[in-house]
Amino acid sequence: MNLAWLLAAAAGPIACASTTAREQDRPFTAGLAEVTRVAARVSGSAPPRVELLVEGRLPDGCTQLEPARSDRRGIHFEVTLPTRRPFGSTCPPAPTPFATTIALREAIFETGAYVATVNGVSTDFTVVVDASESELYRPGIFDD
Repeated sequence: MNLAWLLAAAAGPIACASTTAREQDRPFTAGLAEVTRVAARVSGSAPPRVELLVEGRLPDGCTQLEPARSDRRGIHFEVTLPTRRPFGSTCPPAPTPFATTIALREAIFETGAYVATVNGVSTDFTVVVDASESELYRPGIFDD
């Protein structure tokens, strides 16, 4: 039997056991917010700015929203709204409503129809770029 293979086989379970984080070893439990409604608000500014108004429920008073992450693919924005709850906290299950606003800051919009999905709930919206302001609408000129 090959000695290198034997050593690798013996070390495998030890390496896996030490690198796999168990849920009880984390200071929090990660999850996703239950989203019930998404609406988009489009500003008439140059460049246009879009905010998503998101409503939903958290499972209890201990669970908190984390910062949203968004990914744009063409006209579709896929937004993830994660949650965290302190591990081992003893909160009785009591759905807690929330409302939050998510700005699509990194996006540069042209006139057209778009779709935004937050944790599986979608809304569509239309952006109209005023042609008279097209000189003002250059990427980066008004970005914060």
